[in-house]
Amino acid sequence: MSSVLTGPGAIPASRGWFSGFGKRHLGIVLTFCAVVPLTGALFKLAVDPSAHHGAVVGDVIACFVVGLAAMLSVIATENRLAGVLGPVPRMAIAVLAAAIAGTLLMEAVTQLLIRPLGLPIEEAEMGTYAGELHRIAYRFSGAATWSLMLIALYAMFEAKRRASGELHGVRVAALAAERSLVEGDLRAMQARVDPDLLFDTLLAVDRGYAKSVRTGEDALDAVIGFLRAALPADSSATSSVGRELEHVGAYLAVMELLSETKPDVEMSAEPAARAAPMPAMLMLPLVRWVLDGRPANRLQVVARRHEAALVISVQSDLGETPASAGRDLAGVRERLMHLYQERGRLDVSSDAGRRRAVMEIPL
Repeated sequence: MSSVLTGPGAIPASRGWFSGFGKRHLGIVLTFCAVVPLTGALFKLAVDPSAHHGAVVGDVIACFVVGLAAMLSVIATENRLAGVLGPVPRMAIAVLAAAIAGTLLMEAVTQLLIRPLGLPIEEAEMGTYAGELHRIAYRFSGAATWSLMLIALYAMFEAKRRASGELHGVRVAALAAERSLVEGDLRAMQARVDPDLLFDTLLAVDRGYAKSVRTGEDALDAVIGFLRAALPADSSATSSVGRELEHVGAYLAVMELLSETKPDVEMSAEPAARAAPMPAMLMLPLVRWVLDGRPANRLQVVARRHEAALVISVQSDLGETPASAGRDLAGVRERLMHLYQERGRLDVSSDAGRRRAVMEIPL
């Protein structure tokens, strides 16, 4: 029940009297109607095996009426008085309203249905009442007792449900914070340029200018393009397939300066895949791994959408991988686990004439 958590502070927006009544409330009423009459019937059979089964019907009717009155009363009280009165006064009002409503409804059912039809429901108990007033007072007392129990149980269930919801929200926020931290670390990693690579490329630029001004300018343009692609453009760690392909292209241009060899490069992406979002700096480590710092004759990078996932395949014609050549993959696997748990996948294979990495990212 929201009264467990809601205090008399801010007054919520006005709601209808019975707004919020749903399946869980009806489930509580039906469970109450099943458990209490069954328990009472077993007790009566144990005490008096000749007890009439009509009493069970009366108990079911009474439990349904009282249970429904209790649920409607507590909902109406919360909708109209939350923020006006404290939890204890609201619960007291709900119990009193439920007892009055339950008694009146049971009297209406008794007068309009049970007695006109001659149902033998109250015959066994009528002898215990001193009169009609006594019977109504007894019924009111029972309705108040059961209403108090039902409303208290409902308050416990609602408190548990709300606590579970808040705990789930905290966990989601913690996961989001962890993801942001991982992505922040990645952006810092993206902003760092390998000093050895930078030094070698600057030497390549000097060698280019030594040959000719045009060669030097082409080499310098390649370095500038790589730096622009490598450095983060904003604070977000979310990139796109198209942007990551540009990063790979800039890296390959720099590697061409250093090795003076140009592999046959095929980079393709479906239009839907090119615009798809993906974490930054997940594609380039795969390219670095399949090349392994050695000249290759052919490099293929393909991005496509498959069902609800983005599949990126990177392949070269290099041979098998030395035992220490998997450093670039460790960071990729760790990031996939942090971001997507078991939904992210990275498969690598290496044989005599091919090295291949396939990454799958859920969209």
